Amino acid sequence: MTALAAVAAWLQPALLAALAFRVTAGEADASWLALGALVAPLVALLAPARRPGATPAVGAAAALAIGVVLAADFLVAGDVATLFGGARWPGVALAALAALAVAAWPRARRLASPALVTALGLLALAPLGVALAAGAPPWTAWPRLALRPTLTFSERSRWVVAGDRFARRTTLRFTEGQRVTALADGVYRVVEHDAAPPTVREWRLAAGDALTLRPGDELSVEAGARVRFEAGRRVPGAPASGVEWADAPARGPDMLPAALGALVTLVGAALVLVPSPRQGAAAAGPLLLLAGVSGALTWGVCAAAAFPDLA
Repeated sequence: MTALAAVAAWLQPALLAALAFRVTAGEADASWLALGALVAPLVALLAPARRPGATPAVGAAAALAIGVVLAADFLVAGDVATLFGGARWPGVALAALAALAVAAWPRARRLASPALVTALGLLALAPLGVALAAGAPPWTAWPRLALRPTLTFSERSRWVVAGDRFARRTTLRFTEGQRVTALADGVYRVVEHDAAPPTVREWRLAAGDALTLRPGDELSVEAGARVRFEAGRRVPGAPASGVEWADAPARGPDMLPAALGALVTLVGAALVLVPSPRQGAAAAGPLLLLAGVSGALTWGVCAAAAFPDLA
């Protein structure tokens, strides 16, 4: 296997999507995840040649790791299906059928390298589209977002204009008062934290009914619920400001042990999942790795700048 194919096998949709979403949300561990995604496969490429099937234990570990990665990829496919308004299982089923078809095709091994590179090229269209929506490249979108005093719903946000639906059951935490309008009949659960113990209220709302939330309240909505938020109000659950998004308060020396543990875990996974290259240009693999991780980072930064209500 060439270095190009080995790195392409590492850049799974689950890894790239997780990295992009962590950046969009401004999570403190996003930079460590990006570092691990870059370093781990390079360590595997530089390691001495390995024979995955040398012992039953190694073979079982490899099979388990591949199964976990495929399951994560299937979950990503299910999430994509929900974004288009469908159920989760059709996306999972289509991804599973595609994986089975590739595994059962005798010539799949010969076409593995170009197929993986083509798939990564198609994935690159996602960050490109988000960058176009943001109207700026990532090196411009980053400081623009970091300078925002608050992350609020814009007047053009789909959550404000026509409302939107939640693909899964979600709990929203409000830091300021806000009126939420239900666009579909349903039960909305509110936890009020202004007293001890917290007060739990359930409201059965019809389409068009509004619910007034106070600072500190938590709102739980079921999957499929459609709501509309107020323009100019802070996005529930998002960082308080652009500065907090760019430099999360939790990022510091205290998270170093957990970050190093995650880095070691990624290196171990890469040693199992990334085969030792035996032929091909040595520079092709690292260049593809850099392009894939950079694309995921671009996706996350531009998505946060263009759609702060996703943060």
